[in-house]
Amino acid sequence: MILPGVNNLPVVRWACTDIQRQVLEHGCNIWLSPPPFDHSKLLIVDSFWVLFGSGNWDSRSFQLNFEFNVECYDQNLAAQLDEIINSKLKHAHLVSIEEIDSRRLPVKLRDGIARLFSPYL
Repeated sequence: MILPGVNNLPVVRWACTDIQRQVLEHGCNIWLSPPPFDHSKLLIVDSFWVLFGSGNWDSRSFQLNFEFNVECYDQNLAAQLDEIINSKLKHAHLVSIEEIDSRRLPVKLRDGIARLFSPYL
């Protein structure tokens, strides 16, 4: 999972940081990409199926914000997009559980409180 290293809304970054430990514990990797901020979503499955767009995968994005994603079945497109992902990874920072755990208590509390507002962010 590649996330923006610097988010356009600090409270969203705080809420996101609070849940990252759970994601890491389940075997996923999280990379933080350097600026510029990238709001796009991209998912590639089995080097063939591609889902991309601006919508978060929640009802708020699709019903309130009128965002959408596009689904494609194309091995060539998947390969081209995979190259883009790999180029982003070269400049991204890999997040570790130790890094998440090393946050100071006030920062952990701030992030946890921000996470409570996730349904509205």
